[in-house]
Amino acid sequence: MVKFAPLSVPWERRLQTFVVLQWIFSFVVLAHTLTQEAQICIAVFIGLLFTRFWIFSVLYAVWWYLDLSKPWRGGRRSEALRRCVIWRYMKDYFPISLVKTAHLDPSRNYLAGFHPHGVLATGAFTNLCTESTGFSSLFPGIRPHLMMLNLWFWTPFFRDYIMSGGLVPVDKESAAHILSREGGGNLMAIIVGGVQEALDSRPGGYKLVLRNRKGFIRLALMHGAALVPIFSFGENDIFKQVENSPGSWVRWFQDRLQKIVRVSIPLFYGRGVFQYSFGLMPYRRPITTVALLCHVVFIGLLFTRFWIISILYAVWWYLDRAKPWQGSRHIDVLRRWAVWKHMKDYFPISLVKTAELDPSRNYLTGYHPHGIAAVRAFTNLCTDGTGFPSLFPGICSHLMMLNLWFWAPVFRDYITIGGMVAADKESVSHILSREGVGNLLAIIVGGVQEALDARSGGYKLELLNRKGFIRLALMHGAALMPIFSFGENDIYEQVENSPGTWLRWFQDGLQKVTGGSMPLFYGRGVFQYSFGLMPYHRPVTTVVEKPIEVQKTPHPSQEEVDRLHQRYMKELENLFEAHKLKYNIPRDQHLEFY
Repeated sequence: MVKFAPLSVPWERRLQTFVVLQWIFSFVVLAHTLTQEAQICIAVFIGLLFTRFWIFSVLYAVWWYLDLSKPWRGGRRSEALRRCVIWRYMKDYFPISLVKTAHLDPSRNYLAGFHPHGVLATGAFTNLCTESTGFSSLFPGIRPHLMMLNLWFWTPFFRDYIMSGGLVPVDKESAAHILSREGGGNLMAIIVGGVQEALDSRPGGYKLVLRNRKGFIRLALMHGAALVPIFSFGENDIFKQVENSPGSWVRWFQDRLQKIVRVSIPLFYGRGVFQYSFGLMPYRRPITTVALLCHVVFIGLLFTRFWIISILYAVWWYLDRAKPWQGSRHIDVLRRWAVWKHMKDYFPISLVKTAELDPSRNYLTGYHPHGIAAVRAFTNLCTDGTGFPSLFPGICSHLMMLNLWFWAPVFRDYITIGGMVAADKESVSHILSREGVGNLLAIIVGGVQEALDARSGGYKLELLNRKGFIRLALMHGAALMPIFSFGENDIYEQVENSPGTWLRWFQDGLQKVTGGSMPLFYGRGVFQYSFGLMPYHRPVTTVVEKPIEVQKTPHPSQEEVDRLHQRYMKELENLFEAHKLKYNIPRDQHLEFY
């Protein structure tokens, strides 16, 4: 059954579709299929010689000869074409966004590894070969270049089109020219996985051809270029691919073809122009491209007189790599820093104790709500700003965080000193079973999804189907304890994004692809109170409820999990109802679980 696009599609979306269609034609028909490329580009060039317009081909031949080496000399960027409005429509089609996590010094040159390749490297082209996502604004003084197979620079007309965006051939001569330029300010990006990686590009897949790809590392060392990893979340989701797992006849044919012509031909499909069921148009799915800060600093130091710092840190990192999964690292001196007391006093934040915690037991606690940034969970459990050790002597607190952040050099050490640990079963098992007793492990149960519903006066909790922490409590016999922060949702305001709005649709899609949400929030400024990203001065009170005793059950049944889950939600409701009037919450306001 073919699903056709409605006739009432806004003109803006039709323009977006048209621009992406022309790009698909250029890079699929012209550049992705040798036969078609020859038929169109070369045939037009030669064919004009036998018409009254022969002079165009002659003049172009002269130009081509004089300009023959240009692709290997940095190409020819055309700022007018890079800033052409059509690329904005292409960016909005998916949409594509570029996230900056670090400043790039325009006096340095950079070599970036771009991952993953995807079917057509859409994110790489849009971010680095056009200005639609604002590369030059985000990284002033940096000129991006993207490497592409040499073959396409021997094609008349098409070579000029791709050079205008900053595309250059993928070989040593081209790299040497760009990375050796005096004065710096150049970023050369290599899609490391190449055409081979395109064959494994499918929604939800993140297989990278990288283990034996070391040539770009050698180039960075040879030219002293800072090495920058770039990752495009969602790149693999915009097309689907015919099943071609290793061992299938389709994959055998694709691998053989790739060895012969150096080009892979993924059999992919998406939607159509006027219908959504089949075609070569990519699906409208968000792509978010991120350059990682700590990795840039870590690798960049290798090419300065401070290289020994990165070497020593690399040795430390290797020896300490398992620490986030083994209880992290509490450094009491740092947890007691005066800065945390000032941070606590800013809102202010207070911690309320309602029951004693036995230091001969272990505890698993659910922390609610997530809020925009879960700053209060950090302040209460990862610092001594609110006096946790004094209120609960003998209890060592830990807070779970996404594993991703423990792979960032330097930052991993910053978050582990306060007791943050990786959010997985290995980490839970170590704290609740192998570290003895007196441990409290906190999980922000609602996670990043709940952050999208964090708004003043709202108390919606993502909890109905979150039962994994209940099962863990049963498996390890850890007492289960709810913690609730009154005022957590009040310190920021959030742009209207109720379910059904286009913004919420985009945020939910991004969350599914990247695992992280992107709430659009605002607060006050540093020197003014009207707008900015500083949180409002609004009190937050965190209440620690008495624990629920749990009998250790190594293999709990679903019925046991459900029963304890219902009791936990009831205790959480009781906590909220017992304290809400103290913190100016209306009597008719209740928790809402979803």
